[in-house]
Amino acid sequence: MSKTEISGKLEDYLEAVWRLEGREGHAHVQDIADAVGVHKSTVSTALQSLSGKDLVNYEPYRAATLTEAGRKEAVEIDRKHRLIRRFMTSVLMLDVKTADENACRVEHALDADVSQRLADFLAFIEDSAAESSEWLEGFKEFLTEKM
Repeated sequence: MSKTEISGKLEDYLEAVWRLEGREGHAHVQDIADAVGVHKSTVSTALQSLSGKDLVNYEPYRAATLTEAGRKEAVEIDRKHRLIRRFMTSVLMLDVKTADENACRVEHALDADVSQRLADFLAFIEDSAAESSEWLEGFKEFLTEKM
């Protein structure tokens, strides 16, 4: 879905800007650094790169905001993250913290086709669960017996 190829790390910065902008209307370098767990100088370099790709509006010593293209990209990253987390919690029966941490790493690797297939699979499971959830319950039992 993305027209601009960016690394997984840059996606993390883009997602952090999106979340901060959603809460506060903008994203300061220090807040991004806190969210991503890096130094301010690392954030500045990342923001310059994202700005060069027209994904963020950024000037040194000013808050960053997303461009329209950056917002679309960040929304897609977040959609993948939530989709993977949902799969990991509802199908693989992982706890939310573990699922969230892993979704953050996996979201960068999924392309649009795989992401859509995962969404379709979850929709199928949810539709099927109303009719018969025996196989999912069987998986829960299998996991319990392994522990």
